Amino acid sequence: MEMDVLSDIVEMIRTGPGHSLRLDIRSPWAFRAPESLGAVFHTVLRGSCWLILPDGRPPLALGPGDLVLFPRFVSHVIADDPQTPPAEVPDLQDKPQEKMETLGGNGTRSLLISGGYQLDYGHPHPLLTALPDFLHVSTALGSHHSLRAMVSVLGDELDGGRPGGSTVVSALVDALFPLIVRAWVESHRDCAIGDWTEALTDPDIAGALERIHSEFGRAWTVAALAREVGLSRAAFARRFAHAVGMPPLAYLTRWRMTIAGRLLRETDLKLTDVAGRVGYSSEFAFSKAFKLYYGVAPRAYRVSLGLPRFRGGLVKPLSREPLRAP
Repeated sequence: MEMDVLSDIVEMIRTGPGHSLRLDIRSPWAFRAPESLGAVFHTVLRGSCWLILPDGRPPLALGPGDLVLFPRFVSHVIADDPQTPPAEVPDLQDKPQEKMETLGGNGTRSLLISGGYQLDYGHPHPLLTALPDFLHVSTALGSHHSLRAMVSVLGDELDGGRPGGSTVVSALVDALFPLIVRAWVESHRDCAIGDWTEALTDPDIAGALERIHSEFGRAWTVAALAREVGLSRAAFARRFAHAVGMPPLAYLTRWRMTIAGRLLRETDLKLTDVAGRVGYSSEFAFSKAFKLYYGVAPRAYRVSLGLPRFRGGLVKPLSREPLRAP
């Protein structure tokens, strides 16, 4: 369940496709991650390097199997040595899926994969704000098998140039974000991310989140959610609020608004249809809730984006199954 919830969260807060780049470089080398990437990840396939942060924290040594994820962009440098002056690298959005060999000299070779995600930082999910500045996960020594396999396949696809590679790479990059977060949570169960560790690992709370995420158009009540996970209403409400940071119905409303924003950005559905899909019986009630969350009415929100209109339907499914009107 926690993987489904994590995948949903990452999918819904993304505002564009993920980008990735395979770096085949030789020392001396160093590069500064472009701020335009948003959330950033790096993984080492071969060789070693250092992660250098701007706030005086000691550099972090990275080796084969190490991954780092920055859920919110923080200026940082990846280098063969902390003393190597960093170069600026091309924006990954301009050069997706390109093997880059222009950095470095003639020394020791390293292979890395770097990538980024455009996320909605204007209305971030509470999990995103609860995560630390960066997450470090090691897949060495036989740990996190799924994540290690995913990185290996991604490296092969970026290097292979095979038919369908761009589609495969896109799917793998999308999956990496929740996989890294899950692996980090599993390795740091004693470290609080707010209280979201409990939300993702407690079967009752994770089960309630799964039901909200998969049936967001249903007319949920606190009592109904409590029955679904076998708890009393009072115990469920207390535990959910502690783990998630807000009451169950407040989270439901927030999740509905997140989905509504995505529908307005990526479809040409009428407002009445958007309202129905996210659980509102009238356009007026939906518009009122939407404006309270986004600070602007749905029509104005859609116009302000200046996006091209699509001819119906979603550009990409918002969940594991097609959205259904309640």
